[in-house]
Amino acid sequence: MLLPRLIGLSVLLSFSVNAGKVTIEKSDSLIRNDLFDQKRQRAEEYKEREDERNRNNEAWSYRLAPGCGLLRNHYLIYRCADGRYFKGYEDLEHQRYRQLSEQEVKKLSHRSE
Repeated sequence: MLLPRLIGLSVLLSFSVNAGKVTIEKSDSLIRNDLFDQKRQRAEEYKEREDERNRNNEAWSYRLAPGCGLLRNHYLIYRCADGRYFKGYEDLEHQRYRQLSEQEVKKLSHRSE
């Protein structure tokens, strides 16, 4: 009865000696910080896009400059000589134009390719 216990104990000790080096790394937080950094970055980018969209929504006019011509008839997209783009909207009484943001222009150029 003592002999099986001694054999079992010697086997366990031999496994622990042959296990090799074990390294334990301590982290400052249980949750990875890079995930929070990515979420914060996406939230900041979203806020910047929303701020730009709100600024662009305030840029309405009722007439275009003389150097602007119709680029796409279906969407009423106008391109001006100075590189700005406008989108036309028809109301019951007036034709209004909104200057497109840089992101909207990029989407527009990707659609045409």
